Amino acid sequence: PVVEATPAVGNLDTLPEIGPSLEREAVVLKLSVVEAAELAQSKVYGFSDPYCIVHVEGTTKRTRIVPSSQDPKWDEEFRFCLQSFYSPVSLAVMDKHAARENKLMGVLEFVPGELLAKVCDGPEQTTVEADAWVLLQNKSGI
Repeated sequence: PVVEATPAVGNLDTLPEIGPSLEREAVVLKLSVVEAAELAQSKVYGFSDPYCIVHVEGTTKRTRIVPSSQDPKWDEEFRFCLQSFYSPVSLAVMDKHAARENKLMGVLEFVPGELLAKVCDGPEQTTVEADAWVLLQNKSGI
């Protein structure tokens, strides 16, 4: 799926460097779940009804279900207040089934602080945006 992450860190000007010191700062992570492409078709029904579950620091949020789609477009934005910028974020793409258990289609896991270190220009930068297609891990045929 395409995932856009925009971390906003408070009081970056007081931090001497980007890195482990960010662990002591509360941050707001704005996460946009945009779309997915070429998801597996259901072996039972021939189509999938995908949705995403995002989990960060004990908080779980969910996108809407896109019926009968292998190329869903969600365009949904979530905000998380993180205790640590190094808290892992997990996103699971699920296939909704009415008659049986929902199935995992794939997962994506990342750490916002590691992304920030790759794209940030320095401690004065308070907002970073990253927009990329990422491959799901642990993909399964449904």
